[in-house]
Amino acid sequence: MEIKHSFALKKLSLFTFLILIAVFSGCKRDPAKPNTPNPDDQIDHGFITSVKLLFTDSADASQTREFVFSDPDGPGGLPPSRVDTIKLDKEKTWLCSIKFIDDTDNGKDLTPAIKQEEKDHILCYLPSGTISQNLSIYRTDSDGKFEVGLESKWYSLSEGMGGVTCILKHQVGTKDGTCTPGSTDVEVVFPTVIE
Repeated sequence: MEIKHSFALKKLSLFTFLILIAVFSGCKRDPAKPNTPNPDDQIDHGFITSVKLLFTDSADASQTREFVFSDPDGPGGLPPSRVDTIKLDKEKTWLCSIKFIDDTDNGKDLTPAIKQEEKDHILCYLPSGTISQNLSIYRTDSDGKFEVGLESKWYSLSEGMGGVTCILKHQVGTKDGTCTPGSTDVEVVFPTVIE
């Protein structure tokens, strides 16, 4: 009887061990779904479905513009429901702030949670097309050591068109001021025209 009892305990321990492995491996972010929140984060970012860029002309605060990328069901599935083209006047300096929204949670603004975790995040702005030579983008906020990018300054030098890729990188323990380390929380492309 003791042998059977010992065998049953070993089977139970093995079963418990396999269940624990399944639970812990299920807590990792799915690389195929970079928008999904990582439960290991200190603050749950929610599900980023919309990105808003808010521009103010640095020479005239009354001149503001808003551009939105919205994909209510996240990556994959249906195509984005809204992708605005960023239109900026040439030879101007623009102050830009970015917002991250969870439309699945009554339009919850996730930006404050990201701001609270700014030591683990960086925003990367990558111009492409002819505007890559005509548009300069600089992050203007900092976590005290490295830039963050929730606030930025855009210099639109001359006419051109292309796109700006906005990437929110999550860099827990790996942030070094560059866009290389970490995982991608969200990545969107705005068509862009300087006129």
